[in-house]
Amino acid sequence: MATIGGCGADRPRGGPSALRAGDVARVGDLGIPGSLVGSVARARAVGTRDALGALVEDALLANAARERGIETTGGVRWARAAALSRRVLEQIRRDAREKGPPSDDELATLAVVHAVVIRSTILTDGEASTLASAIRDAVLGSHGESDFERRASAVPHSNARVVVERLSPFTADGAMAGGGGLDPTFVAAAFALRLPNEMSPVVETPFGWHVIMLIERRTPEADTLKQRRDDLAAAVTAVRARTAQKQLIDSWRARQRVEVTGPAAALMAAVQAESE
Repeated sequence: MATIGGCGADRPRGGPSALRAGDVARVGDLGIPGSLVGSVARARAVGTRDALGALVEDALLANAARERGIETTGGVRWARAAALSRRVLEQIRRDAREKGPPSDDELATLAVVHAVVIRSTILTDGEASTLASAIRDAVLGSHGESDFERRASAVPHSNARVVVERLSPFTADGAMAGGGGLDPTFVAAAFALRLPNEMSPVVETPFGWHVIMLIERRTPEADTLKQRRDDLAAAVTAVRARTAQKQLIDSWRARQRVEVTGPAAALMAAVQAESE
């Protein structure tokens, strides 16, 4: 591989320079890692020399794009942002896997009560989210399921559909004891709760805006642990990743201003109509 690096890329003008550890070539100030060459070779079913040549060409064209100012255009900027976002998500998932097998606590069965403002055409997303926040304010400090239900139901919601209910116990894969399943975002938010009566923030899912209160977190019996650890390994990893992703997004949302223009909904509806 070192030989390929030496033969497949011209040295920068001005004299030789040492490659960084792990790199097999460099184009300007951009190093090409041997691991990347191997990944490209496997993905394209080509030899390492061809893979390296393709990466060198990519780097040269990227430098040409920068020189021509193409990297500052909207489409390219968003493509780069999307690529960086995917890399962060890949790292989050890798970190979740590297935490190892599920702990006993991650294999627990949860019982929760929740209030949800159902999505509808009557309320805008902003209005529904505001109502859910008002419900959360009302239920904070609830002492048990009945108190939560009473407080949540007392919040005025004449033009919205609000459901307050206790759910059947469920595990990290969202499977409910009474049958059916739950949205993964809802499950991850519920598993972030540690103590009875602890409250979630407002959680948005495809169904609406939820406020969740933990009733009970029950660890499985010892004789079922091994089987459940095998059965729920993938689901627990997914919960870990979703939780870490939400924490990262929330931290950056607090640091950066997010603005959505007033007519955004109308503009997006028009774009949707044109694409149909």
